[in-house]
Amino acid sequence: MESAVPARPIEVDPLIAEAKRRARRRRISVVAALLVVVAVAVPLAGSLRPSGATFKPARPIVLRNAVALGTLVSINRRTDVAEFRISCGWHATRSGRATTKVPPVLYRVLLRRAAFTVESGVNPRIPGSGFATDPSLSAWERWERPGWRASLRLYKTSWLSDGPTTNICAGVLG
Repeated sequence: MESAVPARPIEVDPLIAEAKRRARRRRISVVAALLVVVAVAVPLAGSLRPSGATFKPARPIVLRNAVALGTLVSINRRTDVAEFRISCGWHATRSGRATTKVPPVLYRVLLRRAAFTVESGVNPRIPGSGFATDPSLSAWERWERPGWRASLRLYKTSWLSDGPTTNICAGVLG
């Protein structure tokens, strides 16, 4: 006995073929859209990168062999290291000759064995008014707060002073 398997209706085959064509079109459209996004994003990402050197140290660099003007940002009393934001300055030889400019960024300054001069009672209209004191490191750390502006001379021994100075920014290191 032969049983007849009903054949699919003829109308189903064109519907399946149409569904396959549409699925293929959708896949091609998605791939084309991704290619367009990549083609636009790659040049755009390249143009957004900063030009020049992008190295940024994790913590400020220690400033040595330099004469500079700076503003105190913070003091670490445990390690006797201060951070100064340098506005202008020069790397210098031991004889005091300016060699290269110091970039105006944040630097660490080692305070051990440093000398300090703090002026007070100065009247800008009267030359020679006021007096200067040379405090110890512990006394200086107690007195000074962030925002203290000073000239820094960092050679074999360091010297920090808020007194009058030469025109450091112009390269006159005095």
